[in-house]
Amino acid sequence: MIILKKIKKIYHYTSKQNFDIISRENILEAKTKLPIDDLTLCNFVTGIPAPNHKGWEEYGLMPYLIEHAGGNVIFEIPIHKRRREYTLVREHALYSPKRFLELFSEDLWVKMYSGHVTKEDQEKITTCENEYISSTVPLNRYKGNFKAPEIWLPQDTYITELKLISL
Repeated sequence: MIILKKIKKIYHYTSKQNFDIISRENILEAKTKLPIDDLTLCNFVTGIPAPNHKGWEEYGLMPYLIEHAGGNVIFEIPIHKRRREYTLVREHALYSPKRFLELFSEDLWVKMYSGHVTKEDQEKITTCENEYISSTVPLNRYKGNFKAPEIWLPQDTYITELKLISL
């Protein structure tokens, strides 16, 4: 079990192209939009608890993460104290290759990313995606019970605060 209240940093995966932009602009900007409520849209940087990615490997999410990020450049990002209360955690194991196999005995993950999804497949995928979205909790209320936690950090981070783990 991971206790995220004690974790003060995340690993963020990105591409070499994005690394070059971050280096040139001297900042990693939060760009992933997430609706907070009916009126508020906030920008986040997503990542996994540093350095723990065991659950992500177990649930078959690491290859997806690296492909989705466009590369294997890894930054360690400190979570600023003033942003901790706005930081969110989601259980990505609910929406993963392993979960699809457990529930439906088929690799819907591969179908989903190959574009060969039937209407029935889409209903199954949507059910798991909704569970993943519904699992969202603020970091300060997270009890450490997720198998593949995904961190949503609403902060821009200057390059001087980033630690380059892998290039």
